[in-house]
Formats: sequence, structure tokens, C-alpha cells
Amino acid sequence: MKRSLIQSTVAILALGAFASTARSQSLTLESDITITDGGEIISFTTDGDTVASNVGGLAGFGVQLYTLNADGTLTAREFVDLASQFGGAIASVSSVALDPLNRGFGVASVIPTANGTTQGVVAFFNYRAGSVVVLDTLTVGFHPDSVIFSRDGSKVLVANEGEFTSGGDTDAPGSVSIINLSGIAAAGDVAAALDNMDVTTIDFSPANLGPGVDLDDLRFNDDTFTAGNAHRHVEPEYLSEGDGKVYATLQENNAIAEISLTGPQANKITAIFPLGTITQTIDASDRDNGSNGPTALIDDIVKGIPMPDTVTSFVSGGVRYLVTANEGDFRPDDADRIRIGDAAFTGVETGVTIDRSNAVLGRLRVVRDLSDPDDDGLIDDVIMPGTRSFSVWNASTGALVADTGSFEELLLTLSPTLHNMNGESSSNGTTTFDGRSPDKGPEPEAIATGSINGHRYIFVAMERQGAILMYNLDNPADPTFVTSINNLTDGLVAPESITFLPASDSPTGEPTLLVGYEVGGKIGVYTVEGEPATPPTVTVRPKIKAGAKTKQVVVNGTASANTTQVFVGNKLARGTANWSAKVPFPLNRASLSLKVVATSAEGLRATKTVVVRRSGRR
Repeated sequence: MKRSLIQSTVAILALGAFASTARSQSLTLESDITITDGGEIISFTTDGDTVASNVGGLAGFGVQLYTLNADGTLTAREFVDLASQFGGAIASVSSVALDPLNRGFGVASVIPTANGTTQGVVAFFNYRAGSVVVLDTLTVGFHPDSVIFSRDGSKVLVANEGEFTSGGDTDAPGSVSIINLSGIAAAGDVAAALDNMDVTTIDFSPANLGPGVDLDDLRFNDDTFTAGNAHRHVEPEYLSEGDGKVYATLQENNAIAEISLTGPQANKITAIFPLGTITQTIDASDRDNGSNGPTALIDDIVKGIPMPDTVTSFVSGGVRYLVTANEGDFRPDDADRIRIGDAAFTGVETGVTIDRSNAVLGRLRVVRDLSDPDDDGLIDDVIMPGTRSFSVWNASTGALVADTGSFEELLLTLSPTLHNMNGESSSNGTTTFDGRSPDKGPEPEAIATGSINGHRYIFVAMERQGAILMYNLDNPADPTFVTSINNLTDGLVAPESITFLPASDSPTGEPTLLVGYEVGGKIGVYTVEGEPATPPTVTVRPKIKAGAKTKQVVVNGTASANTTQVFVGNKLARGTANWSAKVPFPLNRASLSLKVVATSAEGLRATKTVVVRRSGRR
């Protein structure tokens, strides 16, 4: 079934249709800076306008610090050296985060070379100029892949991936570590007040599962373990936090886990949401070019398992939502990866029709254990890793609220020459047009949310193709594309993380994105222009009748969701969406004219006038 046949020339003509939806909203690259063996994960604090990036490789292992300047440039500062950890046997400094309470310290997660047998650590460091030093090191779980602070700064949260090593019953388990920072008022308190007793590491063994929670519906990338060892193959990837919960993407397991931080189930895994499949229309082949040159055939309908990497969260209408970048992933040894046209597949199951030619689905790499669940060499279904999209989920129920659909058609229209390119590698011709079509396409990797002028935005970056896309998410059920930017050809390759700074936090005075680029090691500084703030609206009856002896009159009405307060005369009303106020009505007055003023968080106002009259008097 053919959904779209878009040649490059046609795509160029279509660009204007997308651009017209952007209005004045935009993403602008202000500056970039190169950081050897770094740039992957970026964090920011307003304390000294400090930016931190993890570094790992020939240039050393540690954290590079910068100052973000008022003109949007970065000035290099100190380097936090972590090379002595594990006696120098370090695989990676995987992530970094700076304290949101400006207490002067940050944290970095460090993975040892022996990541399957040795637990990782989180290193605390003082980031302030002139006193940069490692303060303390705490042991966490195996293969700590990402680290964040809780929003209130009371905890450090670590996703310990427990990445597949040899399989079976001996793999180190994945987990989430919670580091309690209560009593830490400043960087100087860290060394004296923190030790390993302040770390709680929660793996997915039965003792840590709350009532009704089990691992039965998870997908596992290894089938050689015996009963009781499933928890050794649960792999947390990334975290978001809010409302006393931690949400961990379990990428290889195609699920999201919820861990409670408070209440009777504190430090328990209180929910696991398997994410199922999402049907997408994609370009599944790099061998489908037409006779007239490069052509993108985005016409293959297949199922994908989201397998999210990065996750972010926000609250709208009193409901918390999770937004995931559905990258997809295979096992480190690629043992669960296979092409539909591979000879190991001897055919398809009875009643199943699949075109296994290279020009259609034959080149597509799929998840072997899901595409052939009974392992008989016959394909039951075509199930790819990742969905080439981002999804919105209800955080309480795990229900799918919205999905953008594959980004490929939009990206082809925006950047006709970069369709499914691989910015990460020049081997095997994969940097050419269409090269990544059989292999997870553009790979949505990094995701962040931010509010500008009262509007909610999602920013998602494509690891392979390079684009950063901006979506409006005022309605969580309807993600709407706004604008994009792609600096792949400028050497900003493989965006891995996005940090959003509201205008009030950015030294530039404008909403800002900091984007970490893994390949080549760069940090990009982008200015974001959002939609203008929407004025509030207010409704009220224009005329109210009062009795002859009424001393107080009740004035009520409604206001729009972006209203933060309503005044009736000089009296603050109770409520906003549905508001009410009692206003004095002097007996010597026959009528009273009152102004009703609704104000939004951005300071915009809406005014109505209501007239109160006494019965029988003029």
C-alpha cells in the first residue's frame, strides 16, 4: 500500500506549506563549541550560568564546565577530573547533572570497564570557579546510564541500565538508585554528610515489586535465564520525576516503570506499563530508488515497539503526562537483530503475506524474537525496534494518549537531501540519502519540554538525521508541528540530549536550548521563539439585580484555563475557571458598577463590566 512517493524536487515545493504553520515561532543557532570526547549530556544551573558536559575518551574522563554568556556563547572553565575512579579502569562518564537549588555541586555517573561485575558510582563535585573538586563518591547500581536531580533537589536519581553482558542467570540486574540529600545545604556538606547508607538501589526482583506488579508482560532480549532471574534482564535507560514518582524507561523491555518516592510504597516499583506496538508508515528500504534518481518511498506499513530512550514529563489539566523519544535498540551483540530477507527466515507463517524483496521489506531490520516468537524460522509479523516518532502517555495509567507517527515524511519535506541519512558514520555508504531506512530511520533520541508564554512545547532531536523538531503540546492528545532546524552539515552531528532554559533562567534573556552532540563533540546554543501569549477570557452576567436591603452581592462567572487570578472591583475572587466574589453594596447606593479583571501568568488581562442595581430604585 503506497502512502507517499516524494521525490526531492517535490519536497522542496512542499516546504512552504510547513513553514507557513510556524508563524513567528523559530529555532536559531546562536553559537556552538567543540568539546573533545564530550558533548553527549548537558546540564545547566543559573548559579554562575554554569553548563556542564560529560567527557570520556582519549581526552580524559570527567566533566567539562562552561559559562553561558549573555550573547549566547560558551566560555570554557574548569575540568573535573574523574580518571582515578576504578583505578583508571573506566568505560564511560555517562551522564552529568547540576543541582537545581544552586548549592554549588553537581553529580556525574561513572561506568567501570568491568560493568557486568562491578557496580558504578556517582561522583559529587563542586562546580564553582576556583574551587572545582571531587567532593565524594557513592556506589550505585550496575552500569549507571543517566543521572538527574529531583525537581525539589532533595534527591539524586540514577538509572542503572545493567546492560546485557553474557546473558542467562549471571547478568548484573538493572536498577534505579535514590540518593537522599536531606541535610545538604551547601557543597561543603556533601563529604561529611553523605555516604553509601544514603543510597537506596532498587532492582526488579520480587522483593521490590509493589502489590499487583510483575514482569510477566515485559519483552526480554535474552531467553536463556531460568525462573527467578528475569529481573537480571530489566534495563532502565532514562528517568523523569514528578508528583512523588520516578518514571524509568525500560528501553530493551519496551516498557515504563513507576517507582514511588513517598507513602507506604516508598522505594517500591508500583507500576510497570508495557508499551505494546504502534503501527507506522515508513520507508523500510535503502534499495527502492527510482530510475530518475534518489526517491523516498514512504509506503511500508509495519508495527514498531516504542522502546523509548529519553523521557520527559509535564502536567496539564491536573494530569501528568510522559513524552518519550521512541528510538529503539538492539542488544549490544546484535543477537536479536535480523533482516526480513535474511536466509535464517525460511518463509512466513500460513496466512501471513510479506513482500521480502529488498525494494520493499527485505532490508528492514526487525526484532527477531517478536517477529518470529516461536523461533521456527517462519515470520509471524514485521515488528521493528522503535517507532520513528514520539509518544505521549498518561503517567497514571500508561495509556497511549498520542503519537506523532513516523517523522520521515515531515523530515523529507523539511530537508529533502538528508532523508534517513546517518550522520554518525561514513562506512558502507550510510551517509547517503536513504541509508538508514532499514535501520530505525532518523532515530528520535533526545527530548525535552518547556513552557513559553503559557504554551507547552516539546523539542525532539534525531540522532542520525540531525534535525531538532519543535511541537506545540497545549493539547496533549494533539501534538502539532511548529518548526525545525538541522545543523548536520555544519558539523553538529548526532544530538544526544536537550536542555531547555526558560527566558527567566537564561543569561540571554530568551528561551534557550542547549543541545549536546555526541559525534564530534559539540554543544549547540539555540534561541527559541514561541507563540505569543494568549490573553485570558472571562465571562460574567453584565447585569445583576439585588434586593432593596442587600448589603453584599455575589458576583460569579468563568474564566479560561490560562487565568491565574480574577479581581472583582478590588476584591480577589475565589477560584479561576469558576470564580466567585462577595462584594459590599452600600445601602445608600442604587447601583454599582464593577470591573472584573482576569489576569494570566504572563500578565495579560481581560476586563468585563458588571452593573448591580437595586430593585425598585433608579
